[in-house]
Amino acid sequence: MLVSRSSSRRSLLPLVRHVKSQLDHTRLYTAQTAADGARASHTAVPPRPGPPLAATVAAHQYGTYFQARTRKIAHALAHGEHIPRNLLLKILAHRNISPDSLALWVDVLARRDPIYALEKLGLLESAGGEMPYPNLEHRTDRPDCPDWLYLALPGLISERSHVPYLASQVLSTRFARLDEQKRALFVSRCLQHFLRVRHYVALRELVEWVAWTPREDPTALAATKSFEAVLAALASERTRAGRHDATPPLILDPLVKLVLSAYSRRHVDQPPTYGMYKSLLSPKLIPREPDSALRLLARMTQDGHTPSKAISIQVAKICARDGRHAAALRLLEQVRGRLDRGDLERTGLPAELERFVGEEPMNRAPEIPLHLRGWSTDQFEREFEAGNVAEADESTLTLDEVEGDSTRDVRVRDSGRITPIGSDSMTPTAELSSATSAIEDSPASVRRASSQDFAETLVLLDRDRVMPYFHRILAFATSSATAIDSQRPSFPAPPQDFDRVAWAQFFHTCSLQSDVGADQLIAALQCVARASSAPSTSTAYVPPPPSLRLYTVVLQALVRREEPRAALHLWRFIEKRGWRPDATLLDAVVRAHLALEHDRPALRLLEAHAAVESSSPAAAVGDAAKRPPTVCLSVTPFNALLAFYSQRNRFDAAYRLYQELGPRFGVGHDSATLSIMLDAARHASTRAGRGWNATTAFEEMSAATPVFGGALAAHRSGAASSTPIDDTWDGEPASKRFEQFLRHDVLELNHQNAKLEAPWEERGVVGWLASRLRRAHDSTAIDRKPGGFFGRKQSAPPPAWHPFASTLSPTPPPHPHLFATDRVFRSLIRLVGTHSSVTSIPNLLSWMHYLHVQPSRFTLCVAMAYVDGEASFRPAQMERLSAWLADWLGEEAIPTQAEIAWMRRGGKQEGRPMTRTRP
Repeated sequence: MLVSRSSSRRSLLPLVRHVKSQLDHTRLYTAQTAADGARASHTAVPPRPGPPLAATVAAHQYGTYFQARTRKIAHALAHGEHIPRNLLLKILAHRNISPDSLALWVDVLARRDPIYALEKLGLLESAGGEMPYPNLEHRTDRPDCPDWLYLALPGLISERSHVPYLASQVLSTRFARLDEQKRALFVSRCLQHFLRVRHYVALRELVEWVAWTPREDPTALAATKSFEAVLAALASERTRAGRHDATPPLILDPLVKLVLSAYSRRHVDQPPTYGMYKSLLSPKLIPREPDSALRLLARMTQDGHTPSKAISIQVAKICARDGRHAAALRLLEQVRGRLDRGDLERTGLPAELERFVGEEPMNRAPEIPLHLRGWSTDQFEREFEAGNVAEADESTLTLDEVEGDSTRDVRVRDSGRITPIGSDSMTPTAELSSATSAIEDSPASVRRASSQDFAETLVLLDRDRVMPYFHRILAFATSSATAIDSQRPSFPAPPQDFDRVAWAQFFHTCSLQSDVGADQLIAALQCVARASSAPSTSTAYVPPPPSLRLYTVVLQALVRREEPRAALHLWRFIEKRGWRPDATLLDAVVRAHLALEHDRPALRLLEAHAAVESSSPAAAVGDAAKRPPTVCLSVTPFNALLAFYSQRNRFDAAYRLYQELGPRFGVGHDSATLSIMLDAARHASTRAGRGWNATTAFEEMSAATPVFGGALAAHRSGAASSTPIDDTWDGEPASKRFEQFLRHDVLELNHQNAKLEAPWEERGVVGWLASRLRRAHDSTAIDRKPGGFFGRKQSAPPPAWHPFASTLSPTPPPHPHLFATDRVFRSLIRLVGTHSSVTSIPNLLSWMHYLHVQPSRFTLCVAMAYVDGEASFRPAQMERLSAWLADWLGEEAIPTQAEIAWMRRGGKQEGRPMTRTRP
């Protein structure tokens, strides 16, 4: 401890010092200062030197601390920055800040523990009126907590157990003392960090609080900037959209619609701002369907906002991934500025786009019927190419309107110049061919794209742009293998600038083509690798060396094409290169091992690269230095192992691995894990003799056939089927164990204020009135008025709504990161129909309706196959159930009796169902 000695010793002042031996946090030291009359004879012990990484601050730089905010000084001290003691004391005296307060603030920021911070700041008060703290509001020794420190508390969240403490602050008196701008900032930071730790329950309830708090409430958010901050927080997740560990649209889409409905209710005549559209068209929140994205872009243009380049590129990505390459090309031409039409005047919205404005942007295309799904892939492709299969219903649009006129009036911000596309645009085919020729034939007339040009990489999603160059590479590989060195041709140059990202996207597009074989992919990859090692010349093109991402793309393609031996051969080549694999590559290698029935090498591979996070940051760094092959594993390869064990009737091994995911591998469960374990539990109990006896074809199918069990035909073949199986997991049957886990721990505890709709039990006028009242408060109700904001309105919260009913419950949800998808509900329906009560299946459909989970036609067909003909249901109840499903999903989504009978006869193995043509 550093002590400052003086003759008077009249006062003590704390001082903040960074300790050299501590790497994870700073410590606070107390010191004595000299009296005012004895400053000349100051005999303070010289302070310890700062940390090795902290350079000595020049004298002329000390003045910057006087202009710096207190927040910046506190954060600098918490991160170990050295500030001279005398300078710090002068700043505190000038700002009338007690050194004790600064010491407390630095301690709170350095520990990074929100529970400790709230306790030290005196903010651990009850959020409700059930457990008040009467003496807390009148305490005079409450520590000072400035607004900047209070707004920094959400950033201290590091695990899910911290989330309820921050959620309770939204209902506290300290939060109510903030102005609306700071309240919106606090809420947006909470949303951002709730997303980061995957606490979806608190995320949902916080958005519900924003949308359903009455405007008369003094803490309600009503300003436009507040809604911009909330939408920006929902779109702030850094994980790339589409990854397995990213927040799915099933979670984000209902929250976004809830925020938009609240905004339209509080700002009736005010259109969305540019900031709101920027968040809605961001990679996280943009609709995944091209029609919906184009409608949203057209609505943005109609409201007077000019989309930026990033927004136009995001919409072009959605169109290109869905095969709408003509619409994507039109948007990319705007971004690149290749149209030589000059600056055109801003025109009004075309009449063709008016139909996009009033429609719901989340409309979905109808699914392919089950009998079409039963066809083989080649047969379906032949029928599709022959025009015998109907495409998505676009009754309100034509193909030209979707891909042509829908982007005709979209203007792009380009260095202050607005460049619209005029009505004299070429047809999609002519524009595609002209753009291709302009790039290949006259490169001097086209601006070459840089390595960071996302537009150039996006064009590589088009098969017509990729396959000609792929065939040129194959031709070069064939000719160079037979030619002598002096006559060997040079590697063909790509049609545009290819960096490593472009090469990976190029091979990914080629690997998705059915006419490209595995040997062709390997030959092209070997050709690129050999050409990259050739000496560079001034005339010949030399490609960059293949990256790890490129090898991963090819290895994944080999696994998909059922070439596991070639995939493992490529993996051994990557190991010899000494490259460090990532989670995606390990997942592909594990699946290749499992395809060859090699589960032990797959598990050993995961064990070799597993890393369990340590509680000490310094220890974690040391472990990473000792184990260079350690990577951050995901749950995806473990799901493949769990499915392999379930398919081979090794249910005990599957359950052991399920229990070891967290303690041994540091990996959490996801929805796919739930679905796999539900199927494994159902089959384990069936093999143990529980459930229905296999006396009828339908009962046997529900227990073992591929229709009801996925690709689990091995359960009823071989010697393993007759082997006795013990399905006792944790002292109870496997089916009961996981049914209770999903029903109670996931559904009920994550939604403790849920009021489910049971239309099959409603009778008379009372039941009809209750149904109408629930629909009035239902968040999925759609406003059919043309002027509705995105087609969705909501007047009031549900009658039983309470803020943070699940997050702040005495029994908080133990798994707030888990959620049920359509696949999970399908597995649960099959488990309940086989081992529990069929009468509870309508209750599961009500859960799907409450959670906004859109059931697929296959899921509905499975559910109706169990329910239809059940003696427990009277005909009137079945009629009410069918009417409820038709009101929710539409008449077209309800499976017919022919499809249900087809499912009972064997489903996909019985071919197409016999359906009668309706008059």
